[in-house]
Amino acid sequence: MRCRRLIRLVTSAAFPMGVLAVLLLLTSSCGGGGGGGGPAIECASSSAGLNQVVMSCGGQSNSTTEVVKVVLGGGATAASDVQGFHFDVVYDPAKIAFVTGSAAEGTFLNKDGDDPLLAVQLANGVQGRVIVGFDRTNQPAGVQGTDVANDVLRLSFTVLGSASVAPVPLTFENAEAVDHTGAGIAAITFHDGLSLSRR
Repeated sequence: MRCRRLIRLVTSAAFPMGVLAVLLLLTSSCGGGGGGGGPAIECASSSAGLNQVVMSCGGQSNSTTEVVKVVLGGGATAASDVQGFHFDVVYDPAKIAFVTGSAAEGTFLNKDGDDPLLAVQLANGVQGRVIVGFDRTNQPAGVQGTDVANDVLRLSFTVLGSASVAPVPLTFENAEAVDHTGAGIAAITFHDGLSLSRR
């Protein structure tokens, strides 16, 4: 985004030739992944509706790695008594890799001081499926969703190689939200819609 603004500034404003040359040199590296790394990663996602869990673009940690946020959509009747989330994230391992150790808690399950247990691992230690279990541990009841998107957790993924890659979807499987009794919450649904690419 910063590069796009700089390019627009250079092409729309009048600069002395020396300044223009420096600015053009700066913009020549935009989208290049930090100098010779190939095209930068791109992320596309949809927003979460009421009581929908989605993966959303959380920003790049570098030119090849995207932080993917898992978000529970809020609303006037947002889900209550949410104790945890269990799901797999499935993707094409020939094009995308999960960054081991990148999982980080959001603010939703621990917002009342609980210390949730987050367990994230590759299925059979092989790229292509990430298994996630994220549960509250100390409080006797689950938490209430808010009117805005609820930040559940973050996972980072890398687009492999340096060549262009068409959009690759990340999808949920075996997904459920549970209440304090461990029962599934039917009102909370999981929706796909995120993809990563390299242009």
